[in-house]
Amino acid sequence: MAPGDTTATVRSLPRRYGALLRTPGGEEDRPDEVARRQPPGGGPSALALTAGLAGLLEATLAAEERLLVADTPEVAVPSEAGAAEPAPADGVETVLGRLEEASRRLGDLLARVPSGDWARAGHRPDGSEVTVLGLARRAAHLGPHLLRQVDATLREVRGR
Repeated sequence: MAPGDTTATVRSLPRRYGALLRTPGGEEDRPDEVARRQPPGGGPSALALTAGLAGLLEATLAAEERLLVADTPEVAVPSEAGAAEPAPADGVETVLGRLEEASRRLGDLLARVPSGDWARAGHRPDGSEVTVLGLARRAAHLGPHLLRQVDATLREVRGR
C-alpha cells in the first residue's frame, strides 16, 4: 500500500464506522443500545471494537511522532487493535468523536511525512523493527478489518 493510500484510508475510517454505528436496526432500536450489545455467541460489542480502534490510532500517532523526531526510538504500539470497553457514559457519538479526532490527527501527520522519512525506523519493546510506513500500513489495514467485524457484530445482534 502506497503512503498516500494509507493516509486516505485512515482519514475515511470515521465516515465508514459512523455509517454502520449510527444506523439502528429497527424503529425500536437506538444506536447506542445496539452498538453496546455483545453478540449472543460472545465477543466484544461493536462499540468496544470501535473504541479499540480509536485507541490503536492514538497509539500509532504517538509512535509515528516519535519515529519522525528521534533516531531509532523505542515505540509502544499494540500488536492488534483489541476491544476497549468504552466508559458507561460514552455512547456512539462520543466514541465516533474519539475515532474522528485520532483519524484526523494521524491522517494529517501522514500527509506531511516527507518522502524520505517513510523508512525511518525504531523498535518495539520486544526488539522488532517498525517503520513509519509499516505503522501507517498497519493502521490502514486494521481499520477496514475491524470494520468488517463491527458490521458482522451489528448484523448478529440485530438478528440479520
